[in-house]
Amino acid sequence: MNAARARRFRGLSLDLWYTVLVDAPDLHPAVEADRSDLLARVLFGAGAGATERERVVRALAEVREDERRAARPPDLVGPRSLVEAVAVRLGRSVQGRADEVAREFSNAGVGRYRNNLNGEARVLLERLRRREVPVVLTTNSGRLGDTWAKFLTRELGLPLFRVVSSCEVGARKPDPEIFRQSAAVLGFRPEEILHVGDRWDLDVLGARAAGMAPGLYRGLWHRYWDPEEPEAATLARLDDGGDDVLRLDDLRVLDDERLWAPP
Repeated sequence: MNAARARRFRGLSLDLWYTVLVDAPDLHPAVEADRSDLLARVLFGAGAGATERERVVRALAEVREDERRAARPPDLVGPRSLVEAVAVRLGRSVQGRADEVAREFSNAGVGRYRNNLNGEARVLLERLRRREVPVVLTTNSGRLGDTWAKFLTRELGLPLFRVVSSCEVGARKPDPEIFRQSAAVLGFRPEEILHVGDRWDLDVLGARAAGMAPGLYRGLWHRYWDPEEPEAATLARLDDGGDDVLRLDDLRVLDDERLWAPP
């Protein structure tokens, strides 16, 4: 048993992508279409047609390019900022309803991931619920945490938990601040929490820096796909050999009473 297994924790922080959910290239066009259709209706009315939708698509691409040039990652741009920037570019307004539209934009297309749940996560979360181990998801995402929490709970039937999203915190993994926010949600000190994710550079190094125990999940490495980070597989496979890291190929090994303090 390495040093990580020798400790007992009070709470679990889990990564979202390639830990709980799997991304897939074929979903992205449909997700983007859902979001563009929503903005076309909001900005141009219910009768918005193909022309208005194309204007929205171009405006979204331009706003994202502006953010890229400013070296601002997409998962730090919240839905409200994105919606308002698109509206300004198109000479439209969401004044007085920006928060409502931002929530709708955050939710748009999320249902496309219904079939992309990691089955190991379902089993683990149910077992941890019975053990009364509290769980928070810590994710780099441009969607609101509440969007993911409701989707995972209502549509996928997972136990209720909170999701801390980078676009709301204003910090993304491996920044220790997002991990501190997750610790605050759980109500425990960082050293009382185990964080498990698939990326060495984001999850292991970030958890360490925040004072959490790091776990590296390797079970979905074979499914990697991310046009924004083609080097993700290489970054994940980094390993300094430290015995503070819990390395696992199946999330269900976390259902181990030796890992968890009594509730």
